[in-house]
Amino acid sequence: PDYRGTLKIGDAGPSVAWLRQHLASILQMDLRAAEPARFDDALQAALVRFQRDNSMVPDGVAGPLTWIAMSAALPDDMPRLRSDL
Repeated sequence: PDYRGTLKIGDAGPSVAWLRQHLASILQMDLRAAEPARFDDALQAALVRFQRDNSMVPDGVAGPLTWIAMSAALPDDMPRLRSDL
């Protein structure tokens, strides 16, 4: 929701909350936060882990390649990015 591009530490909004929720699901870890819509240190550490696990540059920034990898890692019943349009 409200995707506007790359997310990094300090950013806030619905896209950060979505990133937190789905990254927690993919990594099977607790990423609850007092401000779930704020990109904090814990979210950055989880993102670095996800990036390492997926052979990406572990920069802790949710850029286009990270969004694509996350989309591919979501359960089958989740909406996905499509390349056939």
